[in-house]
Amino acid sequence: MQYKALKINNLTIMKNKTTTALLALFLGGIFGVHKFYLGKIWQGVLYILFNWTLIPFIISIIEFFIFITMSDEKFNIKYNSLQSHSNKIQKESNENITIKYVTLEEAEKHEKELQELKKIVEQYKPITNDELDDDDFTYTYDEIIAFVDSVVKEESKERQKAEITRQNEIVKSHKCSIHNKPINYAFKIEGLSVEVHIIEKCCEQSSIELMKKLRN
Repeated sequence: MQYKALKINNLTIMKNKTTTALLALFLGGIFGVHKFYLGKIWQGVLYILFNWTLIPFIISIIEFFIFITMSDEKFNIKYNSLQSHSNKIQKESNENITIKYVTLEEAEKHEKELQELKKIVEQYKPITNDELDDDDFTYTYDEIIAFVDSVVKEESKERQKAEITRQNEIVKSHKCSIHNKPINYAFKIEGLSVEVHIIEKCCEQSSIELMKKLRN
């Protein structure tokens, strides 16, 4: 079975056993290419330094047979840090990023769904202001309701629309207790959730009061 490693904002293709074996057979004894391919840089350098002794050539031939007879699962566990259950979610300790290993078919399906979602989002004209980056998009109440109607599954659509409506009514009627001024707001899509985005406020106290109302 083939695997891909799905990483947030970065799709990484895992190392292939057959490729490793062929690199060891044809280029391993001279340049140690299979070691560089596996990320073992210093071992690859040693192969280059001692290639005149023919020792790297002999070792590469042995490694070819080791790789070619090794099971895919054992290779993945050793060289791709893949657990026996390929769909287990792991934490990458040095980056603290969630990684999920899935089949190649699942990865392609995931990529297709992301592209379809992107097309739907681009149909709606966002409200922008100088405080927002170019990549930030905000939506009016009507636009975000239309968006939910387009992409959310039927079983949770009404619940999400009701929550957005509740938040919209709270923010629309909110006024600062100090200056008695409303907040200029819109909605933003954060991951899989919809959140209120404050565009303009009279003071920090106003946004604090609003957040308390939204949490209740």
